[in-house]
Amino acid sequence: MKISPYILFSLLLGSCSADDLVESKTKDNVASYQVVVTLDWNENIHPSDLGPFPGGAHFSPLIGSFHLDESSFFVDKGLASPGMEAMAETGATSQLANEIQAQIEMGSATKLIIADRGSGSTGKITLNPGETNGDFAFFSMVSMIAPSPDWFIAVQNIALKDADGSWLETIEVPFTTWDAGTDDGAVFTAANQDSQPQGSIVRISGNQNKPLGFVRLIRE
Repeated sequence: MKISPYILFSLLLGSCSADDLVESKTKDNVASYQVVVTLDWNENIHPSDLGPFPGGAHFSPLIGSFHLDESSFFVDKGLASPGMEAMAETGATSQLANEIQAQIEMGSATKLIIADRGSGSTGKITLNPGETNGDFAFFSMVSMIAPSPDWFIAVQNIALKDADGSWLETIEVPFTTWDAGTDDGAVFTAANQDSQPQGSIVRISGNQNKPLGFVRLIRE
């Protein structure tokens, strides 16, 4: 007896339990990404109008999150939060981590990504995979440029899905450089000069304007 394709499809569908269907839908709604950071800050490419290349150049521990669209922990031309100020001026991450955790509790972010230590001015860092889901399909990450008054590198609001809503397998984006607006120093090794009143977070465009590194997100 020949079985109609429609009947066969119905039989196959019927053999799947409700739990199987829910599990499949859940898996499609979840993505895990490994975060690989390549840093390349050296005296051949750094913006020379920010002063001589500093001795002991390095970056503070990387910190970021998966979040909703435009729910990043800093905003272009906005004011730096206390956590962002501490990160940009001293490299400390605990206060910013608490602010990101508060976003997670409020439902605007879903995962804190943080390195356990700082890094040299060049090299590659691989962070533990981070899992995200649903509408939390954007990624942001920052690190202090050290030494500096209040400058940092960042990737912000990086989309993890394509126009059709499918998770991207690989995303690579360059870091941009920023001034947190909390210190008036004009060169890498300037003495502390607290900005009064606090200024806005703005992009830094050096005269060579080359990225100090890249972030690569790889879906697992």
